[in-house]
Amino acid sequence: RVGKDAWNKWARNNPGAEVSFKGVEFKDDVVNFKDFVFPGEADFTDATFSGEAEFNNAKFGGDATFNNATFGGYARFSGATFDENVSFEEVTFGKNTSFTNATFSRDVSFVKTTFSGSTGFRNATFNGGARFVKTTFSGDVRFGDATFNGGAEFSGATFRRGAEFEKVTFGGDVRFG
Repeated sequence: RVGKDAWNKWARNNPGAEVSFKGVEFKDDVVNFKDFVFPGEADFTDATFSGEAEFNNAKFGGDATFNNATFGGYARFSGATFDENVSFEEVTFGKNTSFTNATFSRDVSFVKTTFSGSTGFRNATFNGGARFVKTTFSGDVRFGDATFNGGAEFSGATFRRGAEFEKVTFGGDVRFG
């Protein structure tokens, strides 16, 4: 284990370095990647977060992949910056999830993902395409003040509780249904 400062120093000295946490089981009550810099591709495919996962203000410099990951506790990506493509396909978020103020510079996919608790995308910016195809929102979801510059697709999405899209800006094609 390394702290944020040591990790970020390593990231500065290794631009574009790929990191893999593929299949890792994070069993701590809180896994803290808050303010961490991931300089290249970051792979969290099949990772399991038993407790809370903190990625607030994290910076992902390359593609970020969380496919088939499981978040058992709260998942926080507030203020996170994703510079390349992002994939959260077939992910299970077990409790409340926040992407408030997150920036997605390229395409992002939440295809077949399940959000079990309340979910926030307030003030998030989607500069590429955003795909929420066959995504399930079991709790309230808030997209208020979000900006979709590259289009958004919600085909086959299920909203079991409230869905708030107040003051959302859509700059590309939008599909529901």
